Amino acid sequence: MLLRSLIVFLLVLVSVESLKILGVFAHPGRTHFEVFRPLLEALTQRGHELTVIGYFPSQKKLPRYNDLVLKYPGDELKHTLKMEDITGARSEKYFGAAFIRQFGKLSCELSLPSKQYHDLLNTNEKFDIIIAEYFNSNCLLTPLIEKFKIPFIGITSHVLMPWAGPWAGNPDNPGYVPVLFMDNSYEMSFLQRVENTVMNLFNKFYYRYIIEDDEFEMVKKYVGNEFSHGKDVMYNTSLILSYTHFSLHGARPFVPNVIEVAGLHLEEHKKLPPPILRDQNKQARLQFCLSMVKPNGYFEDQYQYVHIDEKWFYLTKEKRSCYVTLDEDLPQRACKNKQLITKVMFMAAVARPRYDAAKTNTTLTEK
Repeated sequence: MLLRSLIVFLLVLVSVESLKILGVFAHPGRTHFEVFRPLLEALTQRGHELTVIGYFPSQKKLPRYNDLVLKYPGDELKHTLKMEDITGARSEKYFGAAFIRQFGKLSCELSLPSKQYHDLLNTNEKFDIIIAEYFNSNCLLTPLIEKFKIPFIGITSHVLMPWAGPWAGNPDNPGYVPVLFMDNSYEMSFLQRVENTVMNLFNKFYYRYIIEDDEFEMVKKYVGNEFSHGKDVMYNTSLILSYTHFSLHGARPFVPNVIEVAGLHLEEHKKLPPPILRDQNKQARLQFCLSMVKPNGYFEDQYQYVHIDEKWFYLTKEKRSCYVTLDEDLPQRACKNKQLITKVMFMAAVARPRYDAAKTNTTLTEK
């Protein structure tokens, strides 16, 4: 018995494998990171050890989760895009890459000279794999890849950027795969396909010769000259997790190392509360239904019945969330006590129209 227990223990011990994972999330946008947070937390719960460099530390006390928190002026990136600045002009879509470039450049200027990043570059700690966001800049990522010389995984909170797919060898035929910044569907006319093709090539060109060259200059300025250009590093991508789904974005070609993970941030659904109908309630409902059955087995026509239902509603809730614009005032509510919130009753009646004996005038209509 002791020998059998020892064999089982050794088998379990051999089958357990824990990785040391480095997470690199350079974009200071909370909406992006909230998509990745559940994945990172799940990895620690499964026994892996994480070190995450980014702007949003974990709000939970998780074992094996180490935050290297970068600082952003004003706490985080918000209130930078005003709706009145979006005119809807076609030209805005043509310069989407130039628009997000400014955020990537800002992120590089904030994070590259930071103490947290330099401590990570100079550490003797070893990691097994890197997980990083693929968005508008890889200035933090490429030096870390060269330092640790380990596989790296990209993850997105949106459709793949035009320049990201080729890093994993993924095709992006512009004849039916819309460019992210455009508003085309996967069913395009000939002119839309021409436009889509031009924008696909333009965005790749812009990233390669404008964005990548900019971030390479910043890496040399803040980190040193010993690191390679991003174009020589990113094509070694091992895996990309793309936050897309064919039901929203249409059928797209994906190589085996590009996986759709839409819904990744959604929590497991909670169990529904138990039914409030008791056995006597169910029995009463069944008896009511049986009372509508004629002796011949057919249901009553119910032409002379009026079905009434009612529902009580509170005019407001005790707590409410509101989305307002930057210049909009918060809605005001006043009540002496939460027990005194006004209740109203909504009543509905359903019946067939009633006619007089001559069937010319209606005595009861849907109104």
